[in-house]
Amino acid sequence: MVMSKFNVVLPDGDGAIIFNARSGGVLGLNAEYYSKFKQLERGETDCLDDLIEQLRRGDMVTEDGCDEMADILVQSLLQRV
Repeated sequence: MVMSKFNVVLPDGDGAIIFNARSGGVLGLNAEYYSKFKQLERGETDCLDDLIEQLRRGDMVTEDGCDEMADILVQSLLQRV
């Protein structure tokens, strides 16, 4: 699992708002979850299943080896057919 290249992190007080420009997903994080999010960015995934699930729902994390740019290219080409 890796963070999406399309995440925009906007600090908001002690927390943050995470926006994924590809999916349009938005997730508000309080201070506790923002701290956990920073752990994920560093590659620490222990005991963060609840946050990971929410990030998956917004396409803010992707599976290892996923090429988001290639996916966008395919979507673009399919729209032209």
